[in-house]
Amino acid sequence: MSERIYYSQEGRMRAMRRITLLIVLAASIGIGIGYVFGLLFAPEEGEAARESLTQSVERRIGATERQVNELRSKLEDRIAR
Repeated sequence: MSERIYYSQEGRMRAMRRITLLIVLAASIGIGIGYVFGLLFAPEEGEAARESLTQSVERRIGATERQVNELRSKLEDRIAR
């Protein structure tokens, strides 16, 4: 990325604030759009969606724990050799 030349500290700070504001604005718009599309295209309603999400997260956590335990045992076997 090219290095910009600022003629004053105030000009640099103003540019940084502008960039930060644009990033926050873009992120907010993205979150808002995602939220709206999530509501529009959700396959389930309220409680059912939360329950489904909870079960999905719990399954993924369980799978991750199994993978970590398998990796740990393989590493312990290698270290023991």
